[in-house]
Amino acid sequence: MVQAFINSLVGWVVFKFLTEADIGYLDLTNPRTKKILCVAGWPLRYESSGWFSQDAWTTWTEMAIDQRLYVKENECVVTEAQGGQRGVCDKVRFPASDLSNNLGFPLSKDTTSTGDLISIGSTWFLYLGLSLWFTMTVHELALTSVRNHNDVLDLIGVRQKFPKFIKFSGWVMGYTPFKKMRNCGKAVKILAWILLPVFIVWGIAAFSFIWCPVALVLYIFHPISLSRGAVFVFACLFVLYGLAMTICGIIFIADEDTRPMYAVTWQTQATKNEKFCSCGCTYHISMSASQTFTLIGLSAVWKAFIIGFRCLKGLRRSNWANLLTVMFPVPLNIYPVEWKDKDGRPIQHRTGDDPVQGELAFDPFALMDEQPDSAETILVVKPTPKKDMHHVAHEVEGPAATTTSKLGKELHVGCCGFPYFGHVESKEPEEPVTEERSR
Repeated sequence: MVQAFINSLVGWVVFKFLTEADIGYLDLTNPRTKKILCVAGWPLRYESSGWFSQDAWTTWTEMAIDQRLYVKENECVVTEAQGGQRGVCDKVRFPASDLSNNLGFPLSKDTTSTGDLISIGSTWFLYLGLSLWFTMTVHELALTSVRNHNDVLDLIGVRQKFPKFIKFSGWVMGYTPFKKMRNCGKAVKILAWILLPVFIVWGIAAFSFIWCPVALVLYIFHPISLSRGAVFVFACLFVLYGLAMTICGIIFIADEDTRPMYAVTWQTQATKNEKFCSCGCTYHISMSASQTFTLIGLSAVWKAFIIGFRCLKGLRRSNWANLLTVMFPVPLNIYPVEWKDKDGRPIQHRTGDDPVQGELAFDPFALMDEQPDSAETILVVKPTPKKDMHHVAHEVEGPAATTTSKLGKELHVGCCGFPYFGHVESKEPEEPVTEERSR
């Protein structure tokens, strides 16, 4: 649980960076508004005291619906302006006691909405981090359990146990329509390749907003069986949102006008009713904050990619599953690898003159994935004297491969080690030669 929490901390880091923005994030040399604006109540970002206040929610709703109308109805006149020049933001002086407050939403008279997409994105990153932590914990506990480790499904097991969901996934993400168009006539096939970018964009959007909620409901009812697939899905979502965050950061660096805006606010006294008003000036975030924003997005993409890539081994074969949180190095260079097929011939991708470990970057697990019989083989590591080294079969307590027998079909090894079912070529029995036929 602790290791899974550490691996999913990237969501918490993104959330804290985006929500705890302070005056150090802003470019104070170039204010977005020229004049100081004072209103009866200036909504602040992530103000915990207002989460359970009805007035705070009402104020935020009015501001979100029509910011210009909210400013017009709540604007007030102050007794004195802060700064050397009256009412000008580039000459303002902030009271030190008010700088510890949260930054405010960017209010002005010439805008209609806040457009604070960063606040929404930060909340999504928090939810994704918590979901990734939970699914990784369930997967690790199930995989280390003698009773449940065979229940964690790979892709073949998911196809066999949830065929309707697989069919739904193909249609909702556009893969099945594209495949059917590609298998039609020449004109429809050309149209399918022309519409491929549209299918890709639709697939990404459908994956995020349609497929994931449905898959989440299915996962709630089958948490152990779908735990490995759930980790992979949340890792893919992390990659997508991290890429979006990175692209936004690059745009922020290139164009200053597109950067998010926040307000620095302080309290001052009104002239008419001697009540206090909230005054503020709006600023863009600085170049350094935009660069940090981009680097955090890249870090989220890389961390999620590593976690998702680890899932692929177990998704291809259940008996190749490994823990996602605890990885131990294996010193492969201290012992030789003696490996031939069952008939005593060299394995696939090796000849009689090639040693099994003949590569500089030798990876026995990747080489085993590429063998035709990898679905039925396991790796046994046992100290053996050199004088009587021979293969000894052992039964191990580990994840077992899912059932690969299917009526009328047999298992084949596809691209990157992913299995697929193909039709068995049935041979008709030869007709016995009779005397009449021989004539």
